[in-house]
Amino acid sequence: MSRYHHSYIGKNLFLLLTLYMNNVFAMAYTPVSTETIIAKWPNNRGHDKVNKKNKTPFLTLKKANKYLQGANNIGQSYLYGLAQSELEPYMNENKNPQIWVGWARIQQHKHKFDMARAALNHALALDPYNINAHLLMARIGIIKKDFKSAKSHCLKLFGKSDLNTASICLLEISSYQGKLAESYQRLSQMKTGQSIGAIHDNWLTLILADMAYRLKKFNESEHWLDLALDQEKTSQSLHRNITFLTEWSDIKLLLEKPKQVLSRLEALTQSEPAIEDTLILRLALAEKQMNQLENKSSSKWQKFIQQKVYLREQRKDIHHAADLAHYYLEIEPKHTKAMYWAQVNWNQAQEHKDLRLLNRAKNFQQKMTNQLNE
Repeated sequence: MSRYHHSYIGKNLFLLLTLYMNNVFAMAYTPVSTETIIAKWPNNRGHDKVNKKNKTPFLTLKKANKYLQGANNIGQSYLYGLAQSELEPYMNENKNPQIWVGWARIQQHKHKFDMARAALNHALALDPYNINAHLLMARIGIIKKDFKSAKSHCLKLFGKSDLNTASICLLEISSYQGKLAESYQRLSQMKTGQSIGAIHDNWLTLILADMAYRLKKFNESEHWLDLALDQEKTSQSLHRNITFLTEWSDIKLLLEKPKQVLSRLEALTQSEPAIEDTLILRLALAEKQMNQLENKSSSKWQKFIQQKVYLREQRKDIHHAADLAHYYLEIEPKHTKAMYWAQVNWNQAQEHKDLRLLNRAKNFQQKMTNQLNE
């Protein structure tokens, strides 16, 4: 079982929950890679000035919503820039709470959580019962380990949202406050014992996958992710979602099932005009694991990601620092570079998963230093 997957997979599950929660109840958000392997962008990639003439906040919000709903799909991350360009001209005079919520999602995507919270406070000042704002405040509270704040926003959903939304939100918070096993059991019963409706089904399924992973019930986590994929056969929304595909790949690799990863992701390289680096990294990891399991020597994807890593390093690309650190921990072990990129990543992100990555790099560096001194 690779240390990479044991330390990295949980953070992807968490980000996936952020994505799906917002996709269900409002505009989709998930932090993702912002560049692709092969890019065929539209001419307006989010850098054009938005003309407010003949536009209204309602039309702006509708357009930004459309962009954000697709921004986490393969080859579509440029849509975050378009959404920001739509909303930005209205921020100094905005009285629409949903525009503030949309702005908060963009700031969250950039890991600017204080700015996101400030925007959500504006939204709640305009509409104290805004369900989307309370849900996103709760999510940011979990990210920042401010569970008291997160719980308070979940509690405010009772009487304002449907009972299932408030209950799922509160039980997820409880899972971070010493009641993980109990919360998992209660949500499992909710999933299997009653009809909760399509709007909650995948959100709850992904929460269960996250909790199963945190309980080290990796086969159950895999089951919930596969179930989410099956539930999405009609809409196909998760089948092209970067964060979901990353998480699904990581649990398969954790359980040493690289064939499934290669099969699904290689098919996407044939059907999609652009594939993000983070998925190419999973292809390389699957290829390397397949070589180890079946005594093969394939190197296609490892060479491909090696080229991308070289380009990222030449550009000093801090946006891909986490992937670069993982590359130098797993694909081409180099303790100095792993440590460098893990530190770069920590300097800009500083979430719990980034600290785990930094500690892994430190341990790797210490191990190599000890070997040299023997």
